[in-house]
Amino acid sequence: MILWSKHGIRVRKLEEGDADRLVQWLSDPRVLEYYEGRDRPHDMAMVQEHFYRERQIEACIIQLDDRDIGYIQYYPVDPEEREVYGYGEGDGRIFGMDQFIGEPDCWNRGIGTKLIQGMVSYLTNTLQADTIVMDPQTWNTRALRVYEKCGFRKIRLLEKREWHEGEYRDCWLIEYSPADREEKQMNRYSQTLNHLVGYFESELKALPVEEFRQKPGPAKWSKQEIVGHLCDSAVNNHLRFVKIKLSAHPVSLEGYDQERWVDLHGYQEQYTKPDIIMLWVMLNRQIAHVLDTLTVEDYGKACILPGGGEATLDWLVSDYLEHMRHHFRQILGPEPVERAKAGK
Repeated sequence: MILWSKHGIRVRKLEEGDADRLVQWLSDPRVLEYYEGRDRPHDMAMVQEHFYRERQIEACIIQLDDRDIGYIQYYPVDPEEREVYGYGEGDGRIFGMDQFIGEPDCWNRGIGTKLIQGMVSYLTNTLQADTIVMDPQTWNTRALRVYEKCGFRKIRLLEKREWHEGEYRDCWLIEYSPADREEKQMNRYSQTLNHLVGYFESELKALPVEEFRQKPGPAKWSKQEIVGHLCDSAVNNHLRFVKIKLSAHPVSLEGYDQERWVDLHGYQEQYTKPDIIMLWVMLNRQIAHVLDTLTVEDYGKACILPGGGEATLDWLVSDYLEHMRHHFRQILGPEPVERAKAGK
């Protein structure tokens, strides 16, 4: 069954007779370097296990002018993987895809770009995908250039994500969203932040002062000091977000000594409970305003993390929100934070 055909490229569903071709491709070290790893050549048993028994995946063969040249698969991203990637139930229909061109003489001819463009069109127009994701390994810069050319953008770094040739490799989560939906995705961050601030402000105000200020140990932060740390996080990340937006080049981010910042500001002694809550609220309202000004292009801008890794502004904002949730789990417990995520 043919799914789509365009510019001489055709994608059809995998058939039983394709197994020999898969064995041929996946025993070629040149292909394995980019797909399963050169230490995992496939025999017929492995091909049958990996490509014919998984029914949640739509497995397909790529053809060029009626010649079989590679393999592509797509699948709805399951709830567990959605959570790993940072997507919720309200993020719509999300599909993942993976592929390889198994004939090396078809490399570096622009075929990969046409393939990805055609598959994206099929998934978004025919299957009504809201988002398409892939997680290529970070070292595979050639593939990443193709994906970015086709409209994918880096979202976040997935450290030690995939076992490949004897070690766990870092991967990029990359995403494609139709243009009219991307703007809505961008606005979602400011909406989420404003929601969390309003929700957590009410929860903090309901805590007894004694509980809020109690230190669990001499070297442990009180809940009031944790909120102070979140103020420091807001100050540092506000500056990062603004610098990245205003820069035409990747910004190198500086770290900060969170323990010394909390000590220096004297959050336990110098602030009343209402004052520390109000400071945290106002700092985050300011950040939410900045997020409202960011464009799709801004969110795709790169930055250099304090540890030397690379990330996008999109990843940085998402990480800021998750850092906030993490500390509110310490302050309030897990259930209120889950209610906040669900919008209750």
